[in-house]
Amino acid sequence: MRHSIYRLSKLLTLVVLFAGVGSIMSSAPLAFAAPDPGQGAFPNQVVQNGQTTLRLGTGVHQAFTTVSEIAVFTDETVSTCALPAAVGPEKRFDLRDSANPFAIVTVTLTTTTSFISMPWGTGASFAITMNGPGTVSGSGSYHWADSAGAAGTPADSTAVLDTLTFLSCGTEGADQGSAQPYSGDAIFSVVPPVAGELIPIDVTAVLLAGALTNQMMLLPLLGAVAAAAFVVLKFQLRRN
Repeated sequence: MRHSIYRLSKLLTLVVLFAGVGSIMSSAPLAFAAPDPGQGAFPNQVVQNGQTTLRLGTGVHQAFTTVSEIAVFTDETVSTCALPAAVGPEKRFDLRDSANPFAIVTVTLTTTTSFISMPWGTGASFAITMNGPGTVSGSGSYHWADSAGAAGTPADSTAVLDTLTFLSCGTEGADQGSAQPYSGDAIFSVVPPVAGELIPIDVTAVLLAGALTNQMMLLPLLGAVAAAAFVVLKFQLRRN
C-alpha cells in the first residue's frame, strides 16, 4: 500500500511538471513570431518632438499591391478611400517626391513580405527604404507636405500632442488577373515626455515581452506546486 502511494505521488509530481513545461513551450513561440508587415508606426507612441517610423507592407493584402495614395491625418476617425481632404481644423500630410512635389508617389509591393519604411517627425526630406521586392516611383528623395500648404515644403512634426492616422489606398491582386481596391490605416500618437525624459513606448513590444515574462514566471510557480504536492503525499504515506 505504501509503495503504491509513493509511486502515485511521484507520478502526480511528474504530471504537474510536464504540464507546466508543455504550456510554456507551446505558447512561448507566439511571443517570437515574426510580425506581419502590414501597416503601422514603430513605435506607435512617439514622444513630443521625437520621431517614429511608418511602415507599409502587403500584410493581410495579396501580393502585387500598388499603393497610389499615402497620407497622414490628424483626425483618427479617417479610414476610407479615396483619401479625403482635411476637414475643419484637421490636417492632411501627403507623401511627396521632393524633386517633383506635384507628382503622385506610387509604391509597388510584389510579394506578400515586401514593405517600405519611412520616418515621421523629421521635418525634412528622407529616403524610403524598400524591404523585399518592389519599387517606389520618384527621385529617391521624399517628404511629407501639408495639403493646405506648399507642396514642396516638408511639414511633418511631432511638436503637438495628438493622435494621427496613417492611411494608404491602392489596388491589390493584379498578379491574379483582377486588381481589387484596398485601403489600410494605422493610428499612432504623440505623447508628452515622462519625468523630463524622452521615453518612446512600443505597445506591441511591451505586450509581447509581458506575455513571455508571464509564461516564464509560471515555471517556478508550477515547480513549487509540484513540490508541495509531493510533500503532502509523502506525509500521508508516513501516516499510513
